[in-house]
Amino acid sequence: MYRNSQTSPEGPSLPPPPPSCRPYTSMQASTGATDGYGQLVGLQGCSRVTTAPGFPGLTAIQRTNHTCLDHASQSLPQNPRREKKLRGKAVRPPALARRDRGLSIEDCINVATGGVEVVSIDVLVYLPLPPRAIINHYRLPNQPVFYEINKDTFQMVLNALGLSHQYPNLPISTTVFDLLSDITTKLRERYNLRSVSSSIPLSPQEHLPLQLLGFSNHGRSNGSYGTSKLRLMPYERNMTIRDLLSSNSTFAIPRLVITRENHFQLHTIIRNYPLEANVNLAQTYLGMDDSIHPHRCLSKRLYIMFCHDSDANLNVAALDEEEIEESCDELNDSDDDDEVILAFILQLFFYHKLSFVQDTRVIAQSLIAEPESDNHVSSTSDVSQSIPSISSENGISLSPTRESNSTSTPPVC
Repeated sequence: MYRNSQTSPEGPSLPPPPPSCRPYTSMQASTGATDGYGQLVGLQGCSRVTTAPGFPGLTAIQRTNHTCLDHASQSLPQNPRREKKLRGKAVRPPALARRDRGLSIEDCINVATGGVEVVSIDVLVYLPLPPRAIINHYRLPNQPVFYEINKDTFQMVLNALGLSHQYPNLPISTTVFDLLSDITTKLRERYNLRSVSSSIPLSPQEHLPLQLLGFSNHGRSNGSYGTSKLRLMPYERNMTIRDLLSSNSTFAIPRLVITRENHFQLHTIIRNYPLEANVNLAQTYLGMDDSIHPHRCLSKRLYIMFCHDSDANLNVAALDEEEIEESCDELNDSDDDDEVILAFILQLFFYHKLSFVQDTRVIAQSLIAEPESDNHVSSTSDVSQSIPSISSENGISLSPTRESNSTSTPPVC
């Protein structure tokens, strides 16, 4: 309440001081009424200054923030460090079933009693390749072929010829030389296999009539026929089956040498051509002849039928029997010619020896001036009866011949 202004002689008086400032408190806030969302009705529209103790002059939002911060400082650790989350073991996501793993040489190796590692081996012995002229004439492969398309039929023919050998549970410490020596012993029961002879000292494995075969070009299919090739492979005397199994580029190529029975397949070849044997061509699937007699055309028949594998013609009736047998006859005739030449040389030797004896007797008789007696004729006749002559069968036979003299000429074969 203000007093009326009165002038004084000293001048006008100052207005009274205003009352002290206090925070505004609305009636709605004091009643604590809230809306449907839990918010004070008096705080709607604009910020209000709260009169709560401890928060002088702060709005409701600021007070809420301070409350959260105080709670966090009390409940959370001071200066927390973010720990690195350890990565667990990877788990393969669900997917379709995968293909089975490929073949491995370890699948062939087993452990026998006593911890000995063993392997079952199938050894295929290839017939010797024909000479270059025959290869060019029949367009045969010029090196051994790994028959993959017709492998079952090829192994069937080799088995009929006695050229397929199985060694179940063979220790892998066995040497290759011992293995091939055992196969050679078995083959000589059926074939005439000659060891290699030379004036040069050879190692024991070089004397064997069998040679070891390995894959060329890591067994990859190449050439116009798309086949894998084999080549001659040298080996040391102490080389073992273990060494073959560890050679994954030459001998142990899983997709080529592991059979359906998990056997390890090894390839060898006979050195000398031709291989002669008394066989029944019909029983060995190499011809139509059902009789047993010597044949030297086995290699030719086999490689004409199977050729480069992709161009094989397994129809036995398609073989030109007359031409093939004619070549066999030529081989027989060549041997007969050798016998004829030997007989002719022997006959010529005895002829000249008899002529020398006769000339010596004539000279001796002329010196002693004695007439030729009957004894001389009989003696020369006895000698002439032992002269070898060539029979009609191109063989050597001892037959009586005419009495000859120094002026006669030797017979011509």
